[in-house]
Amino acid sequence: MSETLTNGQSEWTPDKDAAIREGFEKGLSARVIADQLGVTRNAILGRAYRMRIGGSVLLFHPPSPRAIRLALFFPRNSSPTCL
Repeated sequence: MSETLTNGQSEWTPDKDAAIREGFEKGLSARVIADQLGVTRNAILGRAYRMRIGGSVLLFHPPSPRAIRLALFFPRNSSPTCL
């Protein structure tokens, strides 16, 4: 496959990146993609995060309505009103 770097990790090639992208598009789990590429599940999840792709879970969750309300009423830059 690809050469191993001095720290024991293999380098990410465009072919591996394409295989990860295709695997997630097909709905495969990170474990299945990892087994196909001969790397760990966490390596796949980390690479997918850096490539801004994901499987069934959102990589960036939108704020909840409650969090939005709290942010509007209690901005972070305001000083405390009671001591």
